[in-house]
Amino acid sequence: MVPQNIAGLISLMGGPSAAAQRLDHHFTQLNGGLSLPYFYIGNEPEHGVPWAYNFTGRPASTSSTVRRVMTESFTTGAGGLPGNDDLGATSAWYVWAALGMYPVTPGADTLAVHGPTFPAILIQHPGGNIQINGGSPTLPYVQSLTLNGAALSRNYLRYGDVAAGATVNYTMGSGAGSWGTGAADVPPSFTDGAVQPPAAPDLGPNLALNRLVTGSAVCAAAESAAKAVDGTLSNNSKWCSNAAGTKTLQVDLGSNQTVGASCSSTPAWAARRPVGTPGRSPFRPAPTP
Repeated sequence: MVPQNIAGLISLMGGPSAAAQRLDHHFTQLNGGLSLPYFYIGNEPEHGVPWAYNFTGRPASTSSTVRRVMTESFTTGAGGLPGNDDLGATSAWYVWAALGMYPVTPGADTLAVHGPTFPAILIQHPGGNIQINGGSPTLPYVQSLTLNGAALSRNYLRYGDVAAGATVNYTMGSGAGSWGTGAADVPPSFTDGAVQPPAAPDLGPNLALNRLVTGSAVCAAAESAAKAVDGTLSNNSKWCSNAAGTKTLQVDLGSNQTVGASCSSTPAWAARRPVGTPGRSPFRPAPTP
């Protein structure tokens, strides 16, 4: 559990794209309990995991995930709270989610941003009121953001940005945009002088994506050879072959392609189990008692 240094965790996972794929797989279920490697909104220490997408430069994935949790895991019926409220922690999660921001690093002044669900919000604050405008219950993705009239590309706020009062204006849209996706737009990590893991190499575009893929006989129709190179782990996407002996996978790239020195392949076992430790996600801390 390293909420203070998610950048280091992302590097150890293989970089932002690999970490985002792991997150996609993690959110296959939203309240998966203790025995599955999926998100568990009922486990308090995991509440901040959706905002890990911000650290990968994918705030749109944060927004879609947060809104999915709000819609599917919180209801107005009996038992509509997903798990024990733990002195208000689970209810507070929903309030932060609706405000469009979250204190992603405990003990730090960082607020990861994903966009609010209300068109206007007034936070009364002794140092100065905070006015938030432009949120939407139906348009989930931030297209642009201004802080006191100045455009802001980073996908987080610091307490100092709003401590003396502020006006935060959002423009929301129906599709993911480029806002908050730059390498310099992600929230800070805090290392206190510790040596960081080396940055993962940028492997470039997925040359096999949407190309013709053939391979050995599959275990099931939903586990086709194309799933090995589709660039996603969402919904447990994987290729599985039950052919006897050596198994093969072939991708037709369509033409000669130049491949850099830094390249890698995904073995079949990794495609079948993308999570490092059985039953536990690298984004999941130990459950609370």
